[in-house]
Amino acid sequence: MSDCQQHPQDQPGPRSCPPQIANCRNRYFLGKFLRPRDFQFEQNYFLSRHRLHNRVLHGWGIACGLEVIAPSDPEWSECAKGCDPCHPPMAIIKPGLALDPCGRELIVEYPLFVPTFEEWLPPETSTQEGLGKEGTKSTPWPDQHDRLLYLYYDEVNIDETAALCADPGGEPEYNFVRETVRIGSIPIEGLNDKHPMCWHDPREAWPTADTCLKPDQSCPQPFVPLAVIKPAVSEERPYVEGEPFPIEPPDMSGRRTIAGPNLTSIKGTNWDHGQHFDLEEKGGQLDIWFSRPLSKLITDDLLPHIFAVSYRKKEEVGEVKVKYENIYVLLQEKSGIQVDPQDRSHVKLCVPRNLFNDLSDATVYVTIECDFLLDWNGVPVDGNLMAARCDGKSESLGWKHGNGTPGGVFKSWFRVPKKAS
Repeated sequence: MSDCQQHPQDQPGPRSCPPQIANCRNRYFLGKFLRPRDFQFEQNYFLSRHRLHNRVLHGWGIACGLEVIAPSDPEWSECAKGCDPCHPPMAIIKPGLALDPCGRELIVEYPLFVPTFEEWLPPETSTQEGLGKEGTKSTPWPDQHDRLLYLYYDEVNIDETAALCADPGGEPEYNFVRETVRIGSIPIEGLNDKHPMCWHDPREAWPTADTCLKPDQSCPQPFVPLAVIKPAVSEERPYVEGEPFPIEPPDMSGRRTIAGPNLTSIKGTNWDHGQHFDLEEKGGQLDIWFSRPLSKLITDDLLPHIFAVSYRKKEEVGEVKVKYENIYVLLQEKSGIQVDPQDRSHVKLCVPRNLFNDLSDATVYVTIECDFLLDWNGVPVDGNLMAARCDGKSESLGWKHGNGTPGGVFKSWFRVPKKAS
């Protein structure tokens, strides 16, 4: 029965992955005497197979959310509601979901408050009793090094109860096990020397796993990295006890994300694919809506390389009235492309008014290079336009968008009505 041994409890800190995949399950029959280990085997079997499915078919990393924000972030005041004013957090982790290298779910339903790292506190405030004294200012001290903030899976026994068959004075038992997440950090310096794939350079591709069934060991322990936190203590921004510890905006560029089946897609446009669309009546604005907000890494400088609008028009040349088609680019400057600052799931493409006459009886093409368009999880938008239908009718026949793969090229077009001469 060695294959059915239970994984023992780990010491505080990230729990190691179970050493093997459970391969035996209960066989029930009438009159079977059930012991606690039988029910433990039952749970262990399904948990083991479920987590194997997670890590092999989906990998590990952040599925959604879990953004880390600093006090300078506009969302800070909203997320910080409910925190202890005497012990203000240094940063806040927004709600989200991740899978750790063991395939275990890390679920954060409410904002998590990140306390100041013990390693960053001066000696006189390095204990819990020293926190909260107001008015003490400090300048940088030697132990302020950039640290990698991470989440890890943990279990807590809850609902203490007395066991009916236990020996008098024995250890109490608990009715339930609560699955939870905890916050940890390690110095980022030197991490990439031993674990280069833990905090990844976004310019490089993620490597394939060395083994199929064994958990990934990119990080020193089975945790999920969230952000690199850099201290910003200086004479201009001193550390004041009772106030948030000064930090730079968290660096989230190297964290690993999971594409998953629930990708961000293009939810809709203000034109009907393949149909007539009066661009002048709409003030020259083309609207594109996505199913999720776009990443803040998508800056104004990048937009002209991702979104393109052009048009094709037949023209007559010479006495013979030969007709040929030319393609013209409509948007060449970033001023005509904008991500709505109030709703980052909305992109506006504005065609200059002085081109309206040239667009009469023209076909306008909209192209989006979605390999470079990241959503708020850092995953490319699923941009392929599939099974678009247009048969000349005036009403929109709809489209099927996305093929379940991150990235791709979105292409759509419409016809501008011909103006009366």
